[in-house]
Amino acid sequence: MKARVALFLIISIVIPNLLSCSKERSNQFEMPVEKVEVLKGFILQGLAISGTVKNGCVASSDKYIVKRDGKNVLDTTARILMIAGESAPDSFKKAVKGDFASLYIPDAKPGDVKIGDIAISNTISCQED
Repeated sequence: MKARVALFLIISIVIPNLLSCSKERSNQFEMPVEKVEVLKGFILQGLAISGTVKNGCVASSDKYIVKRDGKNVLDTTARILMIAGESAPDSFKKAVKGDFASLYIPDAKPGDVKIGDIAISNTISCQED
């Protein structure tokens, strides 16, 4: 009888939690950095990082980190500058899997982010279409 109760607990509690964790990871935003531009304008100063969203989505104001060789190098907030193929700035609210997007990092310095780094976020405030 105790074995049945233990089995029931495993099936009803542990397995659904494991499945929800793997679902979260599969929706995790991931964008390898393909291009880094230094912005020295009057209004925009910092870096613009660009790449194709490999997984998930990111919305403006989502928190994300930039990793290099598995280590966190920058912790920042998404500010979407551009999404390829979109012309209206109102449509720059989220970038989804397959989009080529540019994210603005104010006050970042050259070398803070490099080509090959990966932007990652576990925040899922947007849904892929």
